[in-house]
Amino acid sequence: LTDECGAVVLCPIYPYDFMTRSVGTIRPTGKWDAGLSLVGFAYVTMADIRAEHSTDELTPELLDEIRKRLEREVDRIDAYLRGDVFRGAVYGVGGNVLDDDYYGFYGAAGIYELIEAAGFAPDDVRGSG
Repeated sequence: LTDECGAVVLCPIYPYDFMTRSVGTIRPTGKWDAGLSLVGFAYVTMADIRAEHSTDELTPELLDEIRKRLEREVDRIDAYLRGDVFRGAVYGVGGNVLDDDYYGFYGAAGIYELIEAAGFAPDDVRGSG
C-alpha cells in the first residue's frame, strides 16, 4: 500500500466472526476468530496529512493522533456492521414531530451524542416503548 497508494500510516482491519459480524484493529487471538485473515487496511497518505495538518513533519505525537483517528474510523465501521447506528427525533407533548433531523450516531456513545445534539440532557429523555 505504501507504493501503490502512498500510505504512510497503516492500521490493519481484522474480522471477528464468532456470533456477530464485527471488525477491529487488534489481531484476534481467541479460539474462534484466531484463524481469520486480515481483511484490509485503513490508511492515511502524506497528501492527507499535508491537507489536514499543514505539515510534512511526522512527529511521534502526530503519528499517534493519526493512528487513534484511524482506529476510531474502524470502530465506526464496526458499529455500522453490528447495526449499532442511531437516528432520533424530538416529539412534542401531543406526539407531533418537532425535529427529526438527528441521524448518523454510532456506538453506545452515539445515544448520548444524539441526545446532546437535540439539546437535552440524558435525564430529560424517555423512550417511546
